Amino acid sequence: MKSRLGELAILFIAACIGITTGLIASGFNRIIILGTKLTRPVLDQSPMMFLIFPLIAAIITASLYKKDLIKKGSGMGMVQVLFEMRTTSTLLMKPINVFWNIIATVVTLVFGMTAGRFGPIAHLGAAIGVNIAERFDLEEDQIRLMMGCGAAGAIATVFNLPFFAALFVMEVMFRERYFKVLAPLIIAAVISNQVGIYFLGDRVPLIVQIGSQPAFSETIIPFLILGVLAGVVAALYIACYEKASQVFEGIEKRWVRLLIAAIAVGVSAYFLPEQFEIHFDTSNQIIAGNFGIKILLAFIFIKILTTALTLGSGFIGGNFYPGVTIGASLGVLVWKVLTLLNIKVPTQGEMGILGIAAMLSGFLHAPLACTVLALEISKNMNITTPAMIVTALSVTFSYIVYGRDIFTKLLGKLISQSHHSANE
Repeated sequence: MKSRLGELAILFIAACIGITTGLIASGFNRIIILGTKLTRPVLDQSPMMFLIFPLIAAIITASLYKKDLIKKGSGMGMVQVLFEMRTTSTLLMKPINVFWNIIATVVTLVFGMTAGRFGPIAHLGAAIGVNIAERFDLEEDQIRLMMGCGAAGAIATVFNLPFFAALFVMEVMFRERYFKVLAPLIIAAVISNQVGIYFLGDRVPLIVQIGSQPAFSETIIPFLILGVLAGVVAALYIACYEKASQVFEGIEKRWVRLLIAAIAVGVSAYFLPEQFEIHFDTSNQIIAGNFGIKILLAFIFIKILTTALTLGSGFIGGNFYPGVTIGASLGVLVWKVLTLLNIKVPTQGEMGILGIAAMLSGFLHAPLACTVLALEISKNMNITTPAMIVTALSVTFSYIVYGRDIFTKLLGKLISQSHHSANE
């Protein structure tokens, strides 16, 4: 009986965390939206502001570092959350540290640097979970669970993707690299299912069939191509991110690092304004087919470069939404090329969504969550099998090409720094 009451108490605490993260994450998102509403008209009036806004972001962020408001090595994102999951020390979850890192994130996003809000919002939610868990004097494993609840709640609030949020936390925060098993399982299950459909027909164990799969045999080639390409591009994304971080570490002065990144982002946005994703809703424009092949290629490679420079130089933000833009560009690019070659392809919108799922799976190594992401975005059950294929192929080829996800190396560095500080 006592054990069952304990489980009920955990659910109650999780509900409290859900309410709190919903309120605070909504406030964070409102601030970002308000900031872009104020800055977008300025960008429309004067193209020079594409150059000036990133410089403003560099000045403010450098000031925050100088005032030691952003603690050395703390940062804001999934790497810090994964570190806290291992230690439950709460050093990176202190409200004052999180507050100033959130301010720095707002500066990064509102003034157009190439980053996203996903990592910071997950960190914010995890911090809420930790601090509420501490009030109830929970054990370490329970604190970790509440961190996951907070992260999932915040992600669900901001992105309106509750199922994805829950699975993402399971795959990324609580995993032990089980994607090595999951990807082959997905491939085997999908192929076996299609063989069954071929010989036995499309069987649905329900009285009412909600939807039917498209002619799989006619459209599998685009999925295979997209999955493999997404894995290679995701590996490039990780490599550039890590290399930029390494190069910037060799530059002693923080303000110089920030200035270099700001100039690069500003120049790219001056010639390609949609680089300011959050101001121009670029991913939706891509999926709508507003750009040609050359522009899509530019988005892919420029976004990889500017994200690496932004985050590697020390701006506070996440790497999720730049990945969304890259994935959408890749999916629509594959659609356009295959259409020119008269190869049967699903709709442009479906390929854009599949590109997003594949790209995210490739660098996050979360194929199951990204499959669900495609379902939640498209609201179309017919995309299930294609999403399973592209996410499984992407994570597999990304791992073959590069050998780790986007968090592993930076997490190892943070752990090493922690051990070094403890030994001093």
